[in-house]
Amino acid sequence: MSTKLRNRSYGGTSLKGLRRNNRGLVYRAIWDLQNISRAELATVTGLHPATITHIVDDLLADRLILEVGATETAVGRPPLQLKINSEAAYIVGVSLARTAVSAALIDLGGNVGEDVHFGGLNLLDEKEYTIARLQQAIELLVERAQAMGHEVIGIGVGFPGPVDPSTGQTYLPEAHGLREPFSPSLREVLAERFKKPVFIDNDANAMALAEKYFGEGQHANNFVCIDCSLGIGASIVINGEIYYGMRGDAGEIAHNSVDIEGRLCECGRRGCLTCYASIPDILQQVSEATSLPPETLSVNQIAALYTAGHKEVVEVIQQIATYLGHEVINIVNLIAPEVVILTGDLDRLAYIMASRIQQQVRAFLAAPLCDSVRVVSSHLKQASLQGAAMLVIRKIYETGALTGLSSR
Repeated sequence: MSTKLRNRSYGGTSLKGLRRNNRGLVYRAIWDLQNISRAELATVTGLHPATITHIVDDLLADRLILEVGATETAVGRPPLQLKINSEAAYIVGVSLARTAVSAALIDLGGNVGEDVHFGGLNLLDEKEYTIARLQQAIELLVERAQAMGHEVIGIGVGFPGPVDPSTGQTYLPEAHGLREPFSPSLREVLAERFKKPVFIDNDANAMALAEKYFGEGQHANNFVCIDCSLGIGASIVINGEIYYGMRGDAGEIAHNSVDIEGRLCECGRRGCLTCYASIPDILQQVSEATSLPPETLSVNQIAALYTAGHKEVVEVIQQIATYLGHEVINIVNLIAPEVVILTGDLDRLAYIMASRIQQQVRAFLAAPLCDSVRVVSSHLKQASLQGAAMLVIRKIYETGALTGLSSR
């Protein structure tokens, strides 16, 4: 049996009263490991082979899994393999930014299919119009799914602001730390319009889910995602679960000061992280150093200039990485994650920044953290959409059932 199977424990039990829990356990094992036999399932879950047979038969009957070709064996009849039926159902994953809406049809394996994008929006000043475009994007995808014979079972939304995990209430962050409740309830509006379960979370948390299931967080129990986009935020994952804190406010690092005598922030303080590491501010700083108009710059152009050794660009990016590195070091000292992942809209600049911050971690953190914490850039191209879809898919992942979904 492979090392992958031996090293993972699913902690099952054969008690009859826990069959539903065991069903979710088996589904998760098949989802994680793919192409696994019944015998291997019994080994990794600890469930009796007869229990495995019953659960697998149920999952096959519900079309949540498929039997595929057998693998080669030294002797005897090769066992059939089991895999997730990714096309059993679909989710509409939505990434709502302050200036754009992106949405896609995503299958149960997290594969991104048909997509829709509307730009040129303004969520703060034109909320009703932006939400109308969001609804239009979802409607287009639901119609396309129906035309292809696909069932959409839920909607997942990554939101650009705090989300209270107990109520689903969304907030738009304002200056001076104030929060404005997003009214009417976005979750209720979408649930009423489309008659489907709606799951909504902060966009950084959605990206962390994408990293947990598909990216750099797959093999880490404790990690942090730092989302550098129009604003900046973080998601903290502890023991495999997102840490929300009070009212979902954990990870709001935008106004942590990294230079008490630095740039004046709109919040009234100086040296806030958002003044340096958000995309608009990165473009502005490079523009000021190079005299290139900020509207003509992109993060990938900046990355190319950095790689080419452009003196002013190198100095600016290294300084930004230093500020962001200060924040990373504080985070590592506080919660000691295994991995810190740079994600968001940094694109090719993310790898450059992560490499510089990794050097800071090794230089300024005490052992053993300095050698054990990895700072990496995300390799996912559609993390925001995959993460939004995982808000729904993880419910099926946990239960092994398409029924019983309820919005949070």
